[in-house]
Amino acid sequence: MMPYTCSVPACRGNYDAENKVHVFGFPSDKDLRDKWLRAIPRKDFTITNNSKATSLNSVRKLYDLESSNILKFGYGLTRKALWPTNLERQSVKLALKLLNTNIVHALRELGIKYNLEHYEQTAEFINIICTWWDIVNVKTPNKGKAKNNPMCEPLTSNSSDKKLIFLKQFVSWLTRWENFDSNNGRLSKETFLAARHTTEAFIEITNYCTQELKKPYVLLGKIQTDKLESRFGQYRSMAGDQYHISIRQIYETESKLRLCHELKLASHKKEVAIENGSPRWYDSFLKQAGLLQSRWPRLARGRIHRFRCQGMECVATRVGGRNEDTNVPGASFRGRQDDKTE
Repeated sequence: MMPYTCSVPACRGNYDAENKVHVFGFPSDKDLRDKWLRAIPRKDFTITNNSKATSLNSVRKLYDLESSNILKFGYGLTRKALWPTNLERQSVKLALKLLNTNIVHALRELGIKYNLEHYEQTAEFINIICTWWDIVNVKTPNKGKAKNNPMCEPLTSNSSDKKLIFLKQFVSWLTRWENFDSNNGRLSKETFLAARHTTEAFIEITNYCTQELKKPYVLLGKIQTDKLESRFGQYRSMAGDQYHISIRQIYETESKLRLCHELKLASHKKEVAIENGSPRWYDSFLKQAGLLQSRWPRLARGRIHRFRCQGMECVATRVGGRNEDTNVPGASFRGRQDDKTE
């Protein structure tokens, strides 16, 4: 059934009460077309008294309301975080700008004032994700005291531990959400599996470490794959910034990375100068430049901005821009770069 009226953003009224229209043309502007698609109601999603709906549009409206303000409730919220590209959706930093406690406070503070749609449910959803992240991202025992946040304390297997209770409730919540009879308003199958499996594994690891190994607590933030993800990031970067790379590209880039690791050059750690065709440490090269300046009284009154030496002949330029030639014993050196500043 097609709509009789147009209720999406920036829709031009091309109809009246008598002449109903049945087809609306999508705009050519990409941003406006995306707004239209997001505003179309989902026909197979019905909100009941027992269901709660969250809306990203409420956060976007919050961003638009505060875009011209100097002081903002939604501090750190950016346009890239709200309208990311397919590649930017993989960025954890952009996700943390949206899933932030500042956004929770902003929605609860300004939602009533500006009548934002589903602001309470959206704030509650973001708060659930932020609480889960606070629990699993603890890397030091004193983080909870430093942040003044009890959810940032190390996790224990105590049955009264609020963090452990939250993780168990989080797993139940994900299971009910995954079994929801709708094709919309859901995470992907892989995301559901990863979130549920990770949380259940954290609970089992905590019970094993505290009960079997007699550890007082567990720092879940230490259990991560940052180095592995960094390695795959190098694979994608060296393969031409492609997200999907082949097995052949993995083997080729891994061979290059291992070769660079084995063949480390000394110049990676120290500056090297070239003296008469042979390498020389740059610190001794500077000492030779100081010797040249000390034996050249007229140049010693200014700063050496540029010097070029070939054999026994050195050409130096003072700050004033005057060139001088000199023949200094022991000044047979040549720098790797043409410009050297004292």
